[in-house]
Amino acid sequence: MKTKYYFLVGVMAILFAACSTSKRAIMTQPSGDVAIAETVEAFKTEDTEKTAETTTTNTAERKVIYDVTLRLIVDTIKNESSEVLKIANAYGGYVLFSRKDYAKIRVPSDELQSALADLKSLGEVEEESITGQDVTDKYYDIQTRLESTIKTKERYEALLQKAVNVDEVLRIERELERLNTTIESYKGQIKRLDELEAFATIAVYFREVTPEKVVKPGPLGYVFVGLYKGIKWLFVREGKS
Repeated sequence: MKTKYYFLVGVMAILFAACSTSKRAIMTQPSGDVAIAETVEAFKTEDTEKTAETTTTNTAERKVIYDVTLRLIVDTIKNESSEVLKIANAYGGYVLFSRKDYAKIRVPSDELQSALADLKSLGEVEEESITGQDVTDKYYDIQTRLESTIKTKERYEALLQKAVNVDEVLRIERELERLNTTIESYKGQIKRLDELEAFATIAVYFREVTPEKVVKPGPLGYVFVGLYKGIKWLFVREGKS
């Protein structure tokens, strides 16, 4: 009898120890909410670090935005602006602004020199300035950030498939919405830089030749002119004598 009693006590002790270990193991495991939250924060931190470390790795193609200012002198301002518009259209460009003595156009960057030669034929060049803004580093930096953000978005989409409750879904969807906004912003910036780099901007100003003014003497002026001529005649006469 005692032997059976001790045997039962031993079995109960072993079962109690096993249950305690199982409870401790369960208590140390993170819940689904905590796991998702930690993963979301990890993705955000990783995305921030990658964005901060982005550098220009592709410099094979330079990205330069050209702006030109051209001032021309003409005899009379007539239809010079319309001639500028014709030149812009001839090179596949377009007009930004136009008035009688001024026009602003955009032409393909690879046709810039040819377009300028045609514009200079419209008058005498008073001033010409060409500036180039190198946006290569900015362009490829944005491109790298875009690629990194897209990869982060893909990881969130995969994580969304594993969400098991509403709170997890909402948390991930908020991050996806933020990432989509960032991606669209990067795409817009890249598109804008591509457009500015592909077309050079030319501002053309026209100025009429200023006629020389002939100053006519007044009544007293004629008196002094007469005196001057009379004195000059006397000196010339004395010189001959």
